[in-house]
Amino acid sequence: MRLRNIGVNELKTDMSYQSPVRQTQVNKIVKNFDEKSIDSIVVNLREDGHYYIVDGQHRVSALRHLGILDVSAKVHAGLTLDEEAKLYHDINSRPTKSPNAMAKAKMAHGDKFADDIDMAVEEAGMHIDYEVNHKSVGYVGAYRTLENIYKKYGREKLVETLLFIKRVFGNHNGYFKGFFIEGVAKFLNSFEQNLNMNSLEQKLQKQGFSNLLAEINKQRPNFKSKTEAVPFVIADVYNKNRKADHKLNKKFLML
Repeated sequence: MRLRNIGVNELKTDMSYQSPVRQTQVNKIVKNFDEKSIDSIVVNLREDGHYYIVDGQHRVSALRHLGILDVSAKVHAGLTLDEEAKLYHDINSRPTKSPNAMAKAKMAHGDKFADDIDMAVEEAGMHIDYEVNHKSVGYVGAYRTLENIYKKYGREKLVETLLFIKRVFGNHNGYFKGFFIEGVAKFLNSFEQNLNMNSLEQKLQKQGFSNLLAEINKQRPNFKSKTEAVPFVIADVYNKNRKADHKLNKKFLML
């Protein structure tokens, strides 16, 4: 790796692993611009002779906005796309990067875990909103929750949970909030063998998502989190008007 100045107009970006530029961040850099405090960006000189930004998209966008022609860059040479994506992931493994952005980078350098989560979501007829564009239909944005469910309950339960929510309420992203998905996964994992699934789905559809959410918020003070409240509220919906020996025992949710 070597340090050199590169013309900002020579730089390219590979969006197969990079996150989209956030204009608010560019505006912040422009507003508080101090040339001496701008860190060197990181680039890769590919075999085609072009420089690709690995880290520093927002700084480069700000420099272009300001009309500054050159930027200091730490130059790697000849990295493969997988190596480039992995370097991006390693550099940006910090809280300011969203789990979705990091997952996109992992996918680009062949991470099997991230790839399997993506395929599980696709199997459920949904897509992961890696760009966090808040797409309204058919997308799930809560990537960290998807990871948690996969790790706790396995791939099949992740697919089942997403399919269940989609069957009952639909595929609008508003039904796929992180706390709700994880709570539903907990419920299904705890009671699946004892459920009349058709009855449960009908009762939840009749309740409606808005009323269900209102009840979750009402019960929230009794739990550590909304996630913990979800399976208890669903159990109450299922148990309503059922004979005592056909009701779910909520103590299993405490295990």
